Amino acid sequence: MVFLCVKHAGMPRKSRFYHRKNSERKKRHKSSSSDVYDSSYESSSDQVPHELSSEATPMSTSSPSPANGDLGSCEGPESALRALQSSVVLPVSWSDHSSASLENMLLCHISSQPSCSTVPLRITHCLKVDRELSWSLYVNQHHVDTSKCGALKSFPKTLNAERLSRLLTKLDALSICAGQSDVHFVKMVAAKKGKIVSPDGKVAAYVDDDSYTKTVRTADCELICPSTKCESCKAYRANLRSIYNRWSKQRGFDGSDTSSHTNDRYLNTPEKKAKMESLRKRAHNAEEEVKRLKDKVRTLLQQGENVDNELHSDLVSIMKENADQVRKAYPENSFSRLFWDEQLKAASAKDPRQVRWHPVLIKWCLNLKLLSSSAYNAMRTSGFLKLPSERTLRDYVHYFSSKP
Repeated sequence: MVFLCVKHAGMPRKSRFYHRKNSERKKRHKSSSSDVYDSSYESSSDQVPHELSSEATPMSTSSPSPANGDLGSCEGPESALRALQSSVVLPVSWSDHSSASLENMLLCHISSQPSCSTVPLRITHCLKVDRELSWSLYVNQHHVDTSKCGALKSFPKTLNAERLSRLLTKLDALSICAGQSDVHFVKMVAAKKGKIVSPDGKVAAYVDDDSYTKTVRTADCELICPSTKCESCKAYRANLRSIYNRWSKQRGFDGSDTSSHTNDRYLNTPEKKAKMESLRKRAHNAEEEVKRLKDKVRTLLQQGENVDNELHSDLVSIMKENADQVRKAYPENSFSRLFWDEQLKAASAKDPRQVRWHPVLIKWCLNLKLLSSSAYNAMRTSGFLKLPSERTLRDYVHYFSSKP
């Protein structure tokens, strides 16, 4: 039997090290095309505005850079943007997160809160440069209106390598406006659905929770300024304080107690519980006060002496004998003189229904009764003073019939 070995003429023969060379070539291709950036940036990619690409590629340094930042020699807007990307040297705090297609150039400033080491790194500034080399700035996901920002108003609208370097250095020197981060201000604006509306219907201030701590910003906040607060937020603090004073008085809530006049629909669940607890304490204190006063009146009545008819006649005769001395001691038009005459007249009458009270004494008794009906009733029933009955006073109080 004869075996024939036929070799196909069109198939090349593989070398002994073909598979090893092929795997090394794939590794080199994969490493050259992958994105190289710090893993901490990935945790902050959600902070980039939605219109900005989240893809990040390292800045290319292989392309030749135009001399003196002149980008006019590049052909096409994309070439000018690539020339700008390759010519600028970024500061340490900035990194290039532009997409591979380079539709726009995206530079991000990544930092953490200095006072808190547990807060991860996040993107605070995003500088977007389009193909026409015009730029826009985002701070904590808010667009910065350069026409209203005093620190960036005079900066050119288009960039080259030298202008971009100056802009990045200037942004590093500026601070993010802190707004009004007071807890009571944030709580008040949050209770107003997160914003304060002016009388003309425009939003005057809002709660910004995209920064490290929640703060209240004005609608015209510059977001970035040389100091800790912009001029708009500084000027609005007095208005915010006045709004808080009116809001706290209207709600009757100062953090420790709740007014009983506050409508329940303006209160949340903890405040409703605080209001019910406050009302319960007030009712308990009122009941204890009434009980204490009743015990005191009962004790005074037990300590008193009952006046019989014989003792009553002796007291009336003593009053009549000393009436002239009392009249000499008090002027004729004084209330003390009038009160003495009325008491002598009431004590001398055999029937209390025969007494016709003076109008001034009626007004004085009405004043006492309106202040405290129980106190007036206790004074009248004690027998120490002769005062008009409640039925007599009622004729004066209910002189006019009540109508709707």
